[in-house]
Order: sequence, then structure tokens, then C-alpha cells
Amino acid sequence: MGTPKIAIITTPKSYNTSSGRHVDGSSIHITARPYSMGAPHPTLPMTGAICLAAACTLSGTICNQAARARSNPSEPYVIGHGGGTIATACVVDHDATTGAPIIESGSVIRTARRLMQGQVLYLKE
Repeated sequence: MGTPKIAIITTPKSYNTSSGRHVDGSSIHITARPYSMGAPHPTLPMTGAICLAAACTLSGTICNQAARARSNPSEPYVIGHGGGTIATACVVDHDATTGAPIIESGSVIRTARRLMQGQVLYLKE
């Protein structure tokens, strides 16, 4: 059984990442510091990023009120976290009968980086 995943969010703030890189508050839409297993998480898990983007998209939520407004509704939310930033997108529709919001999709925009380098030796017979 897992423990609840929580995050502290705030309006966009300038800060230094855990590696010392500076993130300017004007380059992000919201700042998040997630916790996992009772300790600060070093980054922001993708599942949390997508959920936060959805909460930022839904008007009236605390996250929506804390987030800097996007210049274009299709612009991704850029979330600042301890390890840097993550760009997330969320598509919201509304139920035709009730008007209730429906989260259609969520996505994360990532860049490729090397995860591993190595050598493999094999015997040719």
C-alpha cells in the first residue's frame, strides 16, 4: 500500500536547482515541491506533473489561482521543481449536459538525454 503523494505549490518563484542551476520565475508558470515517502522528492514525477497541469487548467482550483496565466490556452504549463523544469500539457473539454470538466488527455514534453553508456563484448563462433 502506497503513501499519499503530496506537493507544496506556490506562485512562480526564482530559485536554484539542486545542481545549482538558476531558474528564473518568469520562465515558469508554477513552482512545486513534491514529497514522497515523507521526504522531499528531488524532481517532479511525470504522473504528478500531469496531475498538476490538469489542476492548473481547471478554473477555481488552488493550483489555477497560483499559476501564472498562459498567453495561449494550448501553451504547456512549465512547472519549476527541485531538479529543474518540466513542460506539461493538458486538454480539457466540458460535458455537454452538465458543463463539468472532462480531462481528455495529459502529456509531458521531455528532451532526450543519455541514460547509459557502455560496451558489450561477445564471442563470435
